[in-house]
Amino acid sequence: MADQAYKYQEKVLGDGSAVILNENGVIEAFDASGNPTKTVAPGDPEWKSEAAVFDLSPN
Repeated sequence: MADQAYKYQEKVLGDGSAVILNENGVIEAFDASGNPTKTVAPGDPEWKSEAAVFDLSPN
């Protein structure tokens, strides 16, 4: 997969948890207390489902 630049985005979900999309495509998830719960990179199998929050799909 070629390197792709993403626009940094933060989304706070209804339960108070949050997800962050970094410029390198890495998605970080946090619980409502701000504790990290998951990190996925564009090549990870879970990336597609996590990226759906940002209306993204893999190339």
